[in-house]
Amino acid sequence: MKPTFVLLIVLMIGFSACQQKKDQLSLQVKNPLDKECKNIITEINNQKILDQVRTYNYFMISDGKNSIPYQVFTNSEGIEKILVLCDFAKDEIKTLNIEPSENQVKFEARTQAEISIKEGGKWVWVTKDNGNEQWEYQGGTWKNVTELEVPEQHTDHSFDIRYEGPGWESDKI
Repeated sequence: MKPTFVLLIVLMIGFSACQQKKDQLSLQVKNPLDKECKNIITEINNQKILDQVRTYNYFMISDGKNSIPYQVFTNSEGIEKILVLCDFAKDEIKTLNIEPSENQVKFEARTQAEISIKEGGKWVWVTKDNGNEQWEYQGGTWKNVTELEVPEQHTDHSFDIRYEGPGWESDKI
């Protein structure tokens, strides 16, 4: 995992932008290492590229063969940066093409989040081993929810919310 972080810094140095055809941008990214690298996050923060991308309703990024996953980060002024997920052969120079798209591009989800609450149990006033008294949810089964209003009785370690908050997963961990 550590080499991936180091590679990101090195890869950001080796790109340049140029105009291809109307509304299409191209830039080159280089893997300077003598080894293959998978799932490398490359940051596009070149102002000329971002200014052009801002004019697109939707856009896609490809390597000439395949669409490449990306994520756009915005601030109050618009697009701040674009992170692109690339695979590289050793010493490869990859040309990335950015062009308008008719529809929003969808990518395979690589993360998951959940929040779960207990249902079917009851709140009980308990005395913990350390002498503290508090409400505790006993019994019930877990149910995933899309939103949550925290009950008044809830404290940490009251066992009504799985993981005591949202659960996050990523295929990178």
